[in-house]
Amino acid sequence: MATEKTQELLDTLAAGVAAIKTSEDWRAWLDTAAKFYRYSFGNQILIMAQNPNASQVAGFHKWLELGRHVRKGEKGLRILAPCTYKRTDADPDTGEETTARHVGGFRGAAVFDISQTDGDELPQPPAHKLTGAGDPEIVAALIELAKANGAPSVDLEADLTDGRNGETSTKTREIRISNELSGEMRIKTLAHEIGHLLMHCDPENVAKDRDQAELEAESVAFLTCHQLGIDSSSYSFGYVAVWTGANDAAKALQTSGQRIIKTARAITDALAA
Repeated sequence: MATEKTQELLDTLAAGVAAIKTSEDWRAWLDTAAKFYRYSFGNQILIMAQNPNASQVAGFHKWLELGRHVRKGEKGLRILAPCTYKRTDADPDTGEETTARHVGGFRGAAVFDISQTDGDELPQPPAHKLTGAGDPEIVAALIELAKANGAPSVDLEADLTDGRNGETSTKTREIRISNELSGEMRIKTLAHEIGHLLMHCDPENVAKDRDQAELEAESVAFLTCHQLGIDSSSYSFGYVAVWTGANDAAKALQTSGQRIIKTARAITDALAA
């Protein structure tokens, strides 16, 4: 995989992401996503401890605003909500007063995952799963590659009911792939999870946050699929758009470019050996 050609592909990915962000589907999804509160790291830990499969969480009344309702009898996920108050401070030099909200403490609060609700379907990000049959030999080779790089097991028949295509445990390095994927989607997802395995399971070499980790892993999958003759743009453009949010995709890809290229090359070189 020549570096120059690879960089052209990353540029293509950035351009595709930029184009998607101007689409009606993207705007509808972004408008909805903006209504979900971004929880602190501590609250994320609390949520995952109570429901490891939680994907979208919100309070009771927020779900009503989104056209959904919490089912009767559902138990809320407990988090810590900040108690804020207004305070007016005066600049000691100019006497100018400014009013701002400050955190005075925390209280317990309940949120609910989307799986605990019924109602209107939420807009989905513009990412369309691949439908091709794929090559079983490539699947087998990717599984062997994952195991050679520390994955103790690769489960291709996982029941990931929350809609995820795959997952990689950063602790155990186990990989699980949804049992509902087409052959090509399985290949792309394996490449994505191997990207996580190679880049994000080593404490000495991790992404700064989940947004960067998902951008890197999907970019690796995009490059790997291209080398294998699979066009994953219909899915990868939208997926990367979700994880770059309102940020500049080209800039984000430039920041991670060398990590992405190095990892994709390691995968394709191993498959070609």
